[in-house]
Amino acid sequence: MEKTRQIKIISLCALLVAVLGLTVAFAALSQTLTINGSAAVNAASWDIHFEKTSGKETEVKGAATFTEPTLSGTTIENFSATLTKPGDSVIYYFDIVNKGTVDAVVSSYNFPNAFKDCMANINKYSYCMNFDFTGDGNVNAFDKLTYITLFNNRLAYADTDKSVRQGDNINAGETKHMKLVIEYNDTATELPENNLTLTSSDPITITYEQKD
Repeated sequence: MEKTRQIKIISLCALLVAVLGLTVAFAALSQTLTINGSAAVNAASWDIHFEKTSGKETEVKGAATFTEPTLSGTTIENFSATLTKPGDSVIYYFDIVNKGTVDAVVSSYNFPNAFKDCMANINKYSYCMNFDFTGDGNVNAFDKLTYITLFNNRLAYADTDKSVRQGDNINAGETKHMKLVIEYNDTATELPENNLTLTSSDPITITYEQKD
């Protein structure tokens, strides 16, 4: 009888030890994992624009005269230049700056096409008379060909002298030095009767889009 009671007591103690062991194990395995912190996604910003260069702004050769343009966004406007003889030229320097966080490429750009308006109506603008190289009272295709032969007007990168082209890229944080060239070819063999005066009837605008 006494032996049976001892066996029951031992069994009860063993059961209590087992239960306590399970409790401790469960407590160890049921800890809560907590992660404190936050994550933020910064919004992309788009900011591409022309700026005045910190260096030389204008270079004039010969008897050329020039009115400094206005820079607004990626547009050049309100400029004029007068060239009188071969070798005359005006170069206006400025910067294109990408202060945004998005890489971009040139999707399109326009250069003033004075002939488009002057060929339709020579009296539309006062400077249209300057494109009548034949002196027949009209601006025609021959005058346009003469103009292209005599003059070199372009928008280019100052560091490489390469003209702006569709697909040119400007990465986020990048600055590129640009130049607007209005030049009377020094190889010209024919001279117009009047000085050539160019005025921005249409502004020069470069349009950018996000780079793929």
